[in-house]
Amino acid sequence: EAATVEEFYRARYLYQLSAEGEAAESALRHFEEMLQRPGELQTAALREIVEFLDAIQELLGETPADASKLHAEFRALFDRFEELTHRAQTFMRGLQSTIELHGISVAAFLEYKNRLLDYLDRFLSELVMASSEISNRILALRLEDAVFELLTRQSLIDSIHDSAELHKRTRDRWMGQWAGFRRWFLGTATGVSQAEILRQRAREAIPALLYTVQTINDRRVSRSDRLADWQTLAMWFA
Repeated sequence: EAATVEEFYRARYLYQLSAEGEAAESALRHFEEMLQRPGELQTAALREIVEFLDAIQELLGETPADASKLHAEFRALFDRFEELTHRAQTFMRGLQSTIELHGISVAAFLEYKNRLLDYLDRFLSELVMASSEISNRILALRLEDAVFELLTRQSLIDSIHDSAELHKRTRDRWMGQWAGFRRWFLGTATGVSQAEILRQRAREAIPALLYTVQTINDRRVSRSDRLADWQTLAMWFA
């Protein structure tokens, strides 16, 4: 690619990232992707989770179980579940800002309100039905230690540095992911499930939205704004 003799003789260096450098690069890329992901209440993800659980149940019924397919289904299940929960959290944070009218004009809020109410209502209906189906399938799946052992061996099948410690860490990760997935939909003996908490927060957002709309209409009718009154009073006092 050199066009001149000087460019030809110019020293060129090849740099290789260390393991720590690659980890930092990957973390920054993941950080940027997470910031850019839009907040959503994914009804499609709920249906896909049901399908993944059905596929896992079918694979577990085979003798012997196909380790490769089972590993792929569990990975797809947990990846989709993680996306569902993260985007739901992002959406609920953004929804609170919308309700409080932070960074959004009144006209834009009123235009957005009807679409948002329909969106929440559709998700709540889907969440109720899907949560029941998912919970039943989770209870039907009695995952024994042999299943996690199978997933662990499949995860480490190409590992050149397999060890007892790595084996245990990988196995604990699979068991932890499944326990977290169960807890999200089924809850615990002492607390409600995260799915129920999400449903409550989404349901509570509807009257909050309607109250905000009523407040806006009251301000338009009465031409009175308590915040503006306090600001004016503060300026007089100053």
